[in-house]
Amino acid sequence: AACLLATGCVEHSTGPRQTLTARLALGTHFPQATSSQAVHLDSWRLQVTRPGEGVIGEESGSVTPGQSAVDVEITVELDAMCESLEIQIELSALGEVWFRSQESHLICSQRQSEIQVQEMQWVRPTPTISPGNLGFTLQEGQAGTEAFTIQYGGSDGLTWTAWVEEPSVEWVTLQPASGSAPGGQPTEVQVLVDAASLAPGDYSAHIAVAGEGFPELIARIPLTLSVTPGPRLGVSPTSLSFSVLEGSTLDPQIVAITNQGGGTLNWTAFDNAGWLALAPSSGSLGPGSTQAVTVTASADGLAPGTYDAVITVSGEGAGDSPQAITVTLEKTASPRMGLSAGILSFTAEVGADPAPQVVTITNVGGGSLDWSATADMSWITLSPENGALAAGLGQPVTVSVNSASLDPGDYLSTLTFNAPGAENSPQTVAVNLSVVGDVAPTISGLSWDQLVLNDPTCGNDGTRFELSFDFSDLDGDVLIEGDSLAGNPINVDWWFRPDGFSGSAPLTGAVDGTEFSGTVTFQMCIAYQVPENTSVDLTFTLEDDAGHVSNSRSTNIPRPDGGNVAPPTVPPETGMGSLAPDRKAGSVLPSTPLPPAPPGLVRDGRPARRSGDM
Repeated sequence: AACLLATGCVEHSTGPRQTLTARLALGTHFPQATSSQAVHLDSWRLQVTRPGEGVIGEESGSVTPGQSAVDVEITVELDAMCESLEIQIELSALGEVWFRSQESHLICSQRQSEIQVQEMQWVRPTPTISPGNLGFTLQEGQAGTEAFTIQYGGSDGLTWTAWVEEPSVEWVTLQPASGSAPGGQPTEVQVLVDAASLAPGDYSAHIAVAGEGFPELIARIPLTLSVTPGPRLGVSPTSLSFSVLEGSTLDPQIVAITNQGGGTLNWTAFDNAGWLALAPSSGSLGPGSTQAVTVTASADGLAPGTYDAVITVSGEGAGDSPQAITVTLEKTASPRMGLSAGILSFTAEVGADPAPQVVTITNVGGGSLDWSATADMSWITLSPENGALAAGLGQPVTVSVNSASLDPGDYLSTLTFNAPGAENSPQTVAVNLSVVGDVAPTISGLSWDQLVLNDPTCGNDGTRFELSFDFSDLDGDVLIEGDSLAGNPINVDWWFRPDGFSGSAPLTGAVDGTEFSGTVTFQMCIAYQVPENTSVDLTFTLEDDAGHVSNSRSTNIPRPDGGNVAPPTVPPETGMGSLAPDRKAGSVLPSTPLPPAPPGLVRDGRPARRSGDM
C-alpha cells in the first residue's frame, strides 16, 4: 500500500476567475511484508477531476530506484469559492497500474487546505491458475503427467515461480519451474508424477505459485496421488530336475505362473536349450490368477551326462520380473565311477601318524556300481574296501596312514579303485607322504624401501627404512601373537662400511601369514656418519619357538643422498644407549624395547607398533 499527502494553498488572481495553486508532496510507503514491490515501481501520475467535466489538472513522472516521495506543484481553476474535486494518484510498473487512490476533497479559495490521501489500494490484475487441483491414479512403477496454466491479464507480464511445498515429496517434478507469462497469453506448466519408488497407497502434496511483485502466493494447488498395486510375477517351482536312463522317456513337469499383485500380468516364457519345450509360452493373468505351463524335456540324441538350462519368465510391468527357473537334465547309461580326489598328500612328524583323509567314490552313471579298492603299500589302510552304489550315490573311503615307524623321508603309494562293468574302471589315486623331523625355519626374499630421509621421529635422527622377508617352517614353530611375531625372534647383525663398526640386536615385526609361512615386515632407522660411512651390511636370521635358527639373509643399504645425520650421544639417565667413542661410526636403531645396547646402538624409547626400525 502507499499513501500521499497533498497540501493546498490559495492564490487570488486579479482576473475574473479565481485559481487555486496546490503544491502536492507524494510519498510511497510500503508495509514490511510487501516492501519488495517497491523496487518494481517506475512511474507515477496525479490527476485532479471535476465531476461531470473531466480532468482539470494532471502531472506525471518517473520513479527512480530508492525514491520514496514526489513533489508536485499543480494549478487548478475553481468555479466557486469551494469545490469538491476528485484527486487520483496512481503508481505503475512497466505501464501497468499497481497502486491507486481516488478520493473527493473539498478545495476552497479562502483558506489554506491540507489534503490527506488515504492508503492506496493494490489494483494490479490478478493472475488465474487452472485447474485449481490435480489428481493422479497410477499403478505402482508407473509415471504420469498433467498440466496447469498460468494466465495474466496485465500488460506488464508476470514473472512467476512454482515449487512443491513439502520438501519430502520427491515424486513430483515441475517443468518448467519458473518463467514469464506474457499479458493475456496462457503459460502451461507440466506436472510429472513418478510412482516408481512408492508403495501402493494415497499421497498428497501442494504446488505453490508465486508472482513477482505480488505480496502473497497467487495459487496453492492441491495434488493427490493414488498408487494402486501393479502386477507381481510369481513362479513356482524355481528349479526342475530331470533324470533318465538311456532308452527311457521322461515325464513332463509343471510350472505355475501367478499374478500375485494387481492389474493385468502379461507374461512370456522362453528357454535356452533345444531339448526343452514349453506349452503355453505366454498368457495374461488377472489379480490372483494362476496358469500352468507344461515343461517337457527330451534326451533323445544326447550323450550320457548332465545338461543345464534356464527358463526365463517375464511379466510386463512387474517389478520382480524377470525370474529364472533352472533346469537340470541327467542322462545315464551304464555305471560310471567318480572319485573326489586324484592325489592325497600327507605330512607326518617322526613317530606320529597324520590325520586320515577321505576319497569319495560316486556312481555318476546309471545302474549299480559294485566297487573295490586296494593300496600297494602296507602303511596305508582303507575303510571300507568295497561296496555297491546306485546311480547318483556316493561312499566315503577313509584313507589312514600308519607312519609312526617310518624314518624321515618322502614315500609314494597308489590306490586302485575297480568297478566291473563301469566304462571308466579302473581309476587310481596317488598318495604322497612326507615324514619330517624337527626342522629350522627358512627365510627368503629380503627387500627394503626407504621411507623418510633423516626422520626426526627416529631416536638417532636417522633415515627410516622398511624391510621385509618371507619365511616358511614345516614344523609350524614360529610363534605369532595377534598379527606380530611373539617376542623378538629376529636377529640383525650390522657392519658399517668402510670402517667396520658393527653390532647386533633382536627385533620383532608384523606378520601376514601363519606359523608355517608368511611375510614379516618391520622398520628400522639408520644413521650414517658423513662422509665416512658409505653403506651398511645387514644380516638377518629367524629363530622359532623350538630354538631352531633359520638360514641367514643379507643386504647392503647404501647411504642415501642427504643422509648425513650423525648419531646422537644420549645421557644414561634417559634409558637410551650411548655411542662408541669412534665418532666415525654410524648407528642402528630398532624401535622395539631391547636389552642393554651395544656400542653404536641407540634406542629412542618410542617403540613402533609391530615393527622394528634401523
